[in-house]
Amino acid sequence: MSELSSSLIAVGLSLCLSGVVLRVLNRPLFHVLRRLCPDAVAADFWLVYSQIMLTVAPLLTTLLAAMVGPDLPLLPALRLALVAALLGLLIGLWTLGRRLVQSVARAVQGEPS
Repeated sequence: MSELSSSLIAVGLSLCLSGVVLRVLNRPLFHVLRRLCPDAVAADFWLVYSQIMLTVAPLLTTLLAAMVGPDLPLLPALRLALVAALLGLLIGLWTLGRRLVQSVARAVQGEPS
């Protein structure tokens, strides 16, 4: 498999996985951000920021993994791309979750965000 086709498949897989996760999280995350942020503009910003981060993190890990194994056959290349995309999503979700937990804790204690 060529390096270009391997990379394109990996990118497509990463974007599809990110899209599924964002589709599931979009509405609940928007509602949480509306409650935590001082106004709608801030909530909209943090929603878009979160969407970008949950797209870029898996994409970056997938592209890094594609550099490690550019000449792999199709099945191992897909497996590596899937693991890399899931790792990127895990990192992005963990980072987002950690930040939201801190914001929720401050909101419960009455501190400004």
